Amino acid sequence: MLLTKNKRLRQVFALAETSNFLFFKLLFKGQRGGAREYPGVIYREYLARAGKDIWRSASIFELFPELAEKPPRIVLEHIPGQGIHDAVDELAYLALATKAMAPSMVFEIGTFRGRTALNFALNSPSSARILTLDLPLQGADTGHLGSADLALTQRRQIGREYEGKDVSNKIEQLFGDSRLFDFSPYEGMADIVFIDGGHTYDIARSDTMNALRVCRPGGIILWHDFGNYGVYADVIRAVLDCVPADEVYQIDATQLALYRKPA
Repeated sequence: MLLTKNKRLRQVFALAETSNFLFFKLLFKGQRGGAREYPGVIYREYLARAGKDIWRSASIFELFPELAEKPPRIVLEHIPGQGIHDAVDELAYLALATKAMAPSMVFEIGTFRGRTALNFALNSPSSARILTLDLPLQGADTGHLGSADLALTQRRQIGREYEGKDVSNKIEQLFGDSRLFDFSPYEGMADIVFIDGGHTYDIARSDTMNALRVCRPGGIILWHDFGNYGVYADVIRAVLDCVPADEVYQIDATQLALYRKPA
């Protein structure tokens, strides 16, 4: 039911599957946003313990055993708020994946303020290129965006969080609609592709198909807002329509998912 196209049916089933007294306490306290997020949180926690259901779940050390053998030192720069909620553990997992992959190129779809681009730059080799793509600030067609994405788009300050930083020379800002952008110059070149752009089914599917082109054999694709029962649930449908479900790994109980392109 999590993969149904009918949003209302999906939400009703999510409530039936995951709700408990704490869910209703959130409602009674007027915390509707927290109540809407609650089913997804519970389902991701369940997957982290079950290990497998619709997709798989694994720890970062299961996905990258070399990290346990020789633990790296990571650097995080976390700026709270400003309309986005990158959890510290998710930033840490992205940093650890970057250390494990030692990428020569990272391609990110969805910049917003540049927080994840900055953290990719902080944890990649000095010669790495971090390419990050977002809609132009002026004149962009936003009619295809969902309401939640549209609200965020109107508050963007692209690159603000990496500007002036000592690793900003590694970051190249690209502009364009990811559905129409010419990815051919980067085909098969990226060690890591990170998708955190539009969250409708059509956009997430298009971004995933382009990521499969850009990612090199043996490279990894990471998605944010995966395993979400709410307005971003179509990301799950899009991903699982493009790659086999048993090859997609939710990282612990986070909204990060990983797929390794066959070598």
